[in-house]
Amino acid sequence: MGKPSLASAQSVVGLLAGITSIGGALYSAVEYARPSRIGDVVAIVQSADGDTRPPGVMVEVLTLENALVTTLTPTKDGRAQGAVAEGQYVLRASAPRFEAETRTIEVQRGNRAEVRFALAPRAPATLASSASRHSAGAVEKSVSATQRFFHRLGL
Repeated sequence: MGKPSLASAQSVVGLLAGITSIGGALYSAVEYARPSRIGDVVAIVQSADGDTRPPGVMVEVLTLENALVTTLTPTKDGRAQGAVAEGQYVLRASAPRFEAETRTIEVQRGNRAEVRFALAPRAPATLASSASRHSAGAVEKSVSATQRFFHRLGL
């Protein structure tokens, strides 16, 4: 038995490199042939006047049963993007001091579903009634807590 030669070592390395190369090509072909079940959702949110993106915008992707799938935050130009599994979804765009809007979409694998929202400012009466309901609830809780405190003191 003789020493292994350089030629036989080169043959082994070449054979391993060829097998690895063929394996990588087969893996890539299988991944390419198998379709993805993912699609893209793109939401473009602007104010109703169309000039600006309302501050604090949030886009929620919900199932038809109202379960949250993901939340998307738009960029400065009002564009929010995310990948979701194929199916039907409800998109809800909301921002403080603006009326929320919803849209139902269908996402197909490998495709993009694009939706535009134009959020309108809430009417001043809606803002005032919302604020007064909130402050009335806070006052009611404070009065109730104060009454319990004095009742425990026996007053």
